[in-house]
Amino acid sequence: MFEFDSAGTQAITRAGDPPDADAIAAAARRNYRLVGLKARQFELSDFHDFDYILAMDKENYRHLLYIRPQNARAQLRLYLSFIPSLASSDVPDPYRRRKAAFEKSLDLIELGAGAIVEALRAREGLAGRR
Repeated sequence: MFEFDSAGTQAITRAGDPPDADAIAAAARRNYRLVGLKARQFELSDFHDFDYILAMDKENYRHLLYIRPQNARAQLRLYLSFIPSLASSDVPDPYRRRKAAFEKSLDLIELGAGAIVEALRAREGLAGRR
């Protein structure tokens, strides 16, 4: 079984708030329900509680690398690093941008998610099994 979580890396003032309305709408168009999700701040303990910390872009990656404890258990990687053939390594942050930006980000998130799950399945010896 795999468990996934999401957290903001910058000082967020919206901790506890639901996702952005445009994010909810874009997700709903793809049959994702974001009901019950709430923003949370990344915590240093996440480096010990998870196997992987995946940054959505290089700026967040650098920030996480800077605060990463030396004894951290989690591997720190860029989210799209599981797809080395992609031209970009960043998932653009669509917040406060045009609605089309949410679609582009979701395209990359879905692409990355498939590659991540396949990599994790291979790591666990589950490749080829559904």
